[in-house]
Amino acid sequence: MGARKAGAENVHTDRDQAQAIERATPKGDRVVILPPELDVSGGLPLEQRPALRSAVEGVERGEYAGIIVAYLSRLGRNLAEQLRTYDRVHKAGGQIIVAQEGIDARTRSGRLQRNILAAIHEDEREQHIERFDNLRRWATEAGIWQRRQTPIGYDRDPDTRKLTPNERAPEVLQAFKGAGAGTGVSALARRLGMTPSGVRQMLRNRVYRGELRVGDYVNPDAHPAIVDEETWLAAQTRRPIRPPRGRASAPALLAGLVRCCGCGHIMSRATTKVPVYSCHRHHSGRLCPEPAAITLRLLDDHVTAVALAELHRLQIEQTDDRTEIDRARRQIISADRELAIYLEAVSATDVGVEAFRAGAQGRQAAIDAARAELAQLLARQPARIDGDPIRLWEAFDVAQRNRLLRSLIECVLVERSGGRGRIRPIADRVRVIRYGAGIAPVAVDRHIPVQRIVLPDADDPLTIRI
Repeated sequence: MGARKAGAENVHTDRDQAQAIERATPKGDRVVILPPELDVSGGLPLEQRPALRSAVEGVERGEYAGIIVAYLSRLGRNLAEQLRTYDRVHKAGGQIIVAQEGIDARTRSGRLQRNILAAIHEDEREQHIERFDNLRRWATEAGIWQRRQTPIGYDRDPDTRKLTPNERAPEVLQAFKGAGAGTGVSALARRLGMTPSGVRQMLRNRVYRGELRVGDYVNPDAHPAIVDEETWLAAQTRRPIRPPRGRASAPALLAGLVRCCGCGHIMSRATTKVPVYSCHRHHSGRLCPEPAAITLRLLDDHVTAVALAELHRLQIEQTDDRTEIDRARRQIISADRELAIYLEAVSATDVGVEAFRAGAQGRQAAIDAARAELAQLLARQPARIDGDPIRLWEAFDVAQRNRLLRSLIECVLVERSGGRGRIRPIADRVRVIRYGAGIAPVAVDRHIPVQRIVLPDADDPLTIRI
């Protein structure tokens, strides 16, 4: 149907078919016109053809004497499915009348005529699919935007039909940078005047990298990009910084970073006489078997010392060894080039639509895997600090320090002290885990299961220590 609406003046095929059916109805018989199947392909199986299925089942129940269609292709453009329909109707003692072709499939010559025409109609459908697929491929290679709605930050050029950045492009770029720095989706949605789900889709959309993807076809340089690759990947890998809850005026230094080893859940600041980070104990209907708690000031001082030492080490050893990152970039370029060569050299007409689609999907999967690897490598890259890190740290407020720690630390694991009155050195029950280590539990269906985390050894490469 495309943009056409049922009942409109430019939609008359259903009315024409109803008139043809009524003219071909045998005298003395009464015809029941079932609802037209609009936007339903004739190549679909009988189970997905609501009106045709209703007609066949009506014949099988004895409600109808048979089925009448205006022309054979309306019975289906799939030879095997069409033969199924004939078989079920004839077994039920019914008949099928084709108004235009006048086919009587109860005779040998009628069945031959039916099978020949059905095979032709099936071939026509396959030709249409290939023609449409080739047009979509050509439009994608040309960088033509093929959807009605344009993404925020872009306009559709009326002459070239390509996307061009508009006055909101800087807002989009800042949103990607904010997401990479840990700004929450809700805050970004308020800035852009969008819904949170719309922002999530925007951040995942590679159209902002200048990439056009239509079905199996991808054009990596279809239009000007608004964000660069590292900014886009950072938006996919960074964790949001949640605003403080309760009456606290500012987040704790280690907000969202401290985890209880007994259950794997994030510990929060408790405003007791002596502030502490403590486990909530109750999680998803289960109790933490070994809830941990630790004095806030003690843990803040310990992690600050570890972080400053790590920042100082990174500043001294600030190396430009990006061998793995450069290798991952080359792998993406190579995979992109291989897909482009395949799309240019291979035609769906030559190898068939399914084989062509499988080849394109395999090459696209290689590109996606290479991008995922690069995202992980970038996520493990430490934040570069311009100037003396200790002076910068002293100038930062608590929220800025928390943001910086999140670029260095995945989590801070805390074990239970061992019982009331028992004192364990902080170095024995706390581990500062490097960013990207993959130790923090992942939510399943929005819930993180109660899962004990074994405290790594002090010399484990996943830990940061002085």
